[in-house]
Amino acid sequence: MPQIPKAAPAPKAAPSVRLDPDTGKFSMDGIQGTLPAGACLRKGSFNIGAPGAGGCFGNSCNPNLVGQHPLEDGIPWGAEFEVVQVEEALEGRSIEQTADKILSYWRQYTIFYTDVSGPVTVRNETKRTQTTNLPRPASIITAELHYHKPGLKISYDHFYLRVVKGSFGNYTAFVAAWSDNAGADTAESIQDSINSLEII
Repeated sequence: MPQIPKAAPAPKAAPSVRLDPDTGKFSMDGIQGTLPAGACLRKGSFNIGAPGAGGCFGNSCNPNLVGQHPLEDGIPWGAEFEVVQVEEALEGRSIEQTADKILSYWRQYTIFYTDVSGPVTVRNETKRTQTTNLPRPASIITAELHYHKPGLKISYDHFYLRVVKGSFGNYTAFVAAWSDNAGADTAESIQDSINSLEII
C-alpha cells in the first residue's frame, strides 16, 4: 500500500505584544515588565513587530520591542534593550542553551561590535536558572562585554539576558546592554526595568 505522506507541522502561533506607551508597561509571551524610562521610550524610538528591527535579531520578523538611549556627553550610545520572540536559528534544546546562543550571537553580530579592533571578550559571566515559585523556568545571564574601538571612551558593556519558553512554544528574551560610562540616569532606568520583570 502506498504510504500516506505525513502532514507538515503546524506553524507556531505568534504571541501578542502589549505595550502601554504612556507607562512603558509591556507583556510578551512569558515575560512582562516596564521598559526603561527616558528619551528612548518617551520619544517613541521603539517599535513593535517591525521586520528587521533590532540589531540582535534582525534576520527575522518576530514580534519585538526595541529601544536605545540617546547620546550623552559625546558617548556614542548609552543603552540598548530588546524584548523579542527568539528566532528559530537561536533556539536551543533548553532555555540555558538558548541563552548561551543569544549571548554568542549578540557579541558577534550586534552593530555596536561589528567594527571593534579585536574580539569582544566576555568577563565576569554568571548564569543561573530560576524555577522557584514561577509559572515557567527562566534562564539569566549577566556579564561584561569588553571591547576596543579606536577613539571610543568605552571599555566594556554591562549585559543582561533573561529567557523563558512561553506558552506558544517559542522562546522569549529580554536583553539589555549599557556602556560602562553611560549616565547614571541611563543605568538606573535599565536596572529599574530589570527589577520590574515578571515571569507570567
